[in-house]
Amino acid sequence: MAGMEAADIAFRADGTGWTYWSNAAGGFEILRFVWRQASRSALTLRVREYAGGTWSLDRGTVTHQLRSQHADDRKIALGYEISAGQKVYGDPATVLQFDKKVILGSIGSRFALDRELAADEHDPAYSS
Repeated sequence: MAGMEAADIAFRADGTGWTYWSNAAGGFEILRFVWRQASRSALTLRVREYAGGTWSLDRGTVTHQLRSQHADDRKIALGYEISAGQKVYGDPATVLQFDKKVILGSIGSRFALDRELAADEHDPAYSS
């Protein structure tokens, strides 16, 4: 990822999840998916929805404005490994390494565990 972009991937215990890509210019994209473990070292993401738009920061709070949202139907098969590693700046971390980029051009192949998700947590642009 370039220094002006960030990407995350989240897996919920209920079998749903999302990718989140954003850039410093205020754009974001989310892919919402269902996931399943295919084997001890492989999983499948079935992308169900795309959401994209702009984000802004106001008094320390990030808000998202959807500009585009539509159904999607993509299957992404990934090999993976979870191991001890380091965050970008050298701090120790649990690392998830995929065998390829999740989404070519925006979502990479290596992620450091940041935190556990809350049971009721959704992606940053989710609205009920």
